[in-house]
Amino acid sequence: MAKSRVYKSVYFKDARSHGKKRNDVTLAFNTGDGLYDRIRCLSSSEIRRIIGVGSYEELLGAAEKEYRSAGNFIKRKLSMHLGCEKEDTSG
Repeated sequence: MAKSRVYKSVYFKDARSHGKKRNDVTLAFNTGDGLYDRIRCLSSSEIRRIIGVGSYEELLGAAEKEYRSAGNFIKRKLSMHLGCEKEDTSG
C-alpha cells in the first residue's frame, strides 16, 4: 500500500523574480512524518525565521552551498532546529 503525502507551502515574496511560477516552495512529507506534525501550524514567516532565510534569493544561495534543493534545505533546517529524531528529507 502506498503512503499518502501531505504538503506545506512556504511563501517567498521574491520567488517570481527568480523565474518561479508561484511565490512558494512546496514541501512534501509522508503522512505521519513527525516533522510535518511539528510544522503544519507554522506560518511561512515563522518557518523563514526558524531556517534563517528571509528571501528566495537567500534560500537559493544557502541551499546551493549545501548542495541541496530548496525544499530539502528547508526540511533539513527545520528538522535540526526542532530536534526531530528521524529526519525525512524525501520529496
